[in-house]
Amino acid sequence: MTMTGKEKLYFLLNKIEDARDIAPSDRPLIIDPINNLNNRIRKEELSQLFIKLAKDEKVLILIKAPSRVKAELEELDPYDFSDDGCWHISLLPNFDRYFLEVQQEPGYYEFTGRKPVSIQNDETEIDSWLKTKDSWTLQKMWQVVSALNSEWQLRDKDTFAIPTDKFERARIKNQKDLEAVLTSLHNRGFIDVSRKVAEQKPSNDYDRPSGMSIWLVIPENPEIVRYSDTQIEIKPKKFSYLKGRLGELVKNEVKENTKQPESTEKRSGESFQCGELQVNLAQGVIVYKSGIQVEVSPDNSVMKLLVFLIKSNKVVTYVEIAKSLGMNCWHEGVTNKDVARAVSEKRPSNALERQSWNG
Repeated sequence: MTMTGKEKLYFLLNKIEDARDIAPSDRPLIIDPINNLNNRIRKEELSQLFIKLAKDEKVLILIKAPSRVKAELEELDPYDFSDDGCWHISLLPNFDRYFLEVQQEPGYYEFTGRKPVSIQNDETEIDSWLKTKDSWTLQKMWQVVSALNSEWQLRDKDTFAIPTDKFERARIKNQKDLEAVLTSLHNRGFIDVSRKVAEQKPSNDYDRPSGMSIWLVIPENPEIVRYSDTQIEIKPKKFSYLKGRLGELVKNEVKENTKQPESTEKRSGESFQCGELQVNLAQGVIVYKSGIQVEVSPDNSVMKLLVFLIKSNKVVTYVEIAKSLGMNCWHEGVTNKDVARAVSEKRPSNALERQSWNG
């Protein structure tokens, strides 16, 4: 019976899973086109399937290919070639997730008769995970995710160098916090964080990977975030949903803390509120309406003055001043920027004008 293209993929994935069940954990999997696959997939199609899984789906690494398919893989160095007629592969961590998603396809059950293992919906899983995080952690995650998203949108491609400059502009100063957030995002499948550390020379030892690049991923060494050649790969669907949910949670948090009228004080422990500005001395941060956090020192003299002014109800906006003085520039909906511009245009330019202005 002739198999369709999809059925050949299902067949190969099942055989890879079977090979993993009996292979030692520290060695590559060996797929024999004759003994494992019963020659049911032509060598050209089998080459295409392995290249698809390695290059497009990125769920495995091709270590060695049969010498007889060298012509098809010539342009894809640094693959090595074996004389045993087998494919030598190493599975990547996201293979399991990919295989589970394939198993959900109706055609998989029709072809194999195997019941698919149910998987939790990505969105439900992300929501459940975010519910376990406190507001401080959500704020830290939002800073990192916002910086990554900015670089992603700018580059218009899913893989780019780690955006150290954007982390600095977002005032993400604590290196350990950055390592922790990026590691968590990597482990959860929102991004991949990796760094190429070496090129491995070809070897005649069939049990050793050879002729390939060696990459470190962030769980193995979190300090790779300090190197400018570290690569970030965005997983568009999951990352976009995470960014949207984080944005909602952070804005709702800020909204909850800004329900009182302008120029009023709200104090909870060491937290002070003035309009859309929150000063949290306990956490050492200032939080703006947009959700952006700025780390501060509670003992800083400027911070002490700001808290004093808020507590004394001395902080007012340009709009409040313009309204109370009945200035011409005030009207419903005017912004602080509009009032500041109007006052700047009327500012005297010399001593005579200042005397007239004051007189």
